[in-house]
Amino acid sequence: MKVGEKKSWQLAIFRFLLRFVRLFIGKRLPTVARMRRDMDLAARWFLPRAKNNTVQPILMAGLKAERITPNGARHDKALYYLHGGAYALCSLETHRRMITKIAEAAGITAFAIEYRMAPEHLYPAALEDAVAGFQYLLGEGYKPADIVIAGDSAGGGLTAATLLKLRELGMPMPAAAVLLSPWGDLEGAGESNRVPRRRDSVLTNEALIWHGKLYAGKADLRNPFISPIYGDYTGLPPMMLQCGSVELIHSDSVRIAAKAEAAGVKVELVEWGHTFHVWQMYDFFLPEARESIKQMGAFMRKQLGMN
Repeated sequence: MKVGEKKSWQLAIFRFLLRFVRLFIGKRLPTVARMRRDMDLAARWFLPRAKNNTVQPILMAGLKAERITPNGARHDKALYYLHGGAYALCSLETHRRMITKIAEAAGITAFAIEYRMAPEHLYPAALEDAVAGFQYLLGEGYKPADIVIAGDSAGGGLTAATLLKLRELGMPMPAAAVLLSPWGDLEGAGESNRVPRRRDSVLTNEALIWHGKLYAGKADLRNPFISPIYGDYTGLPPMMLQCGSVELIHSDSVRIAAKAEAAGVKVELVEWGHTFHVWQMYDFFLPEARESIKQMGAFMRKQLGMN
């Protein structure tokens, strides 16, 4: 399904600003540690705090995590969220607002973890932590059918990899999965990776390939637990994928959706025109983000039997 072919003036402004920021950052060549600090500071300064919710710091399987409960949300249904950031960047701080808004749209409680990241922790650390977080929720009494797993960018790829790993381990599947612009091909060999650089306001293929190698270390980049475009999706739960039609890793979403559908998985692929990578973070300004989150909420409620 393709939506949003008309670009809002807010989106046009945001894309221009993001190109400027990318140019500035590209000239500075900051370290991973500096980028992490800058991203957390930017989130603190520029992302408005979501209202009408309770954020509780917790530990999930020994990992730093948060339980986010929007006012009026159900406590017996859970969103399990894996944040993006190329397996090296971002945090609960950068993603708290978006996670809260998605949980609010679905009317459920959210759980988000800070999995171990590269370069300090290479594959399979992030995948092990993602599986451990899901096991924690089961241990807390949540039934698999009452959990939706979701993630953006690297977190979207990690979401798909987690499902593949759960199946390999013989563990139960969550009710559904939501993948936002999933990074599914860490080699950067997708069709959309070869489009002119100016089309994407956020990503560059050079940076993606560098981060892919940083995370994988000596492991094969075509390992489906690293690049889930190579996975077998047989037996996986229903999925919604959202991506921007002009973003660099657009074809990752298309390829994952096609493989899942061919394996008999119920798939909703929503391709937004003109949107940049993980635009859903900016609901306070972008009508496209608000509509995308509304779509996610409706999908999750349906899969959780809440409609």
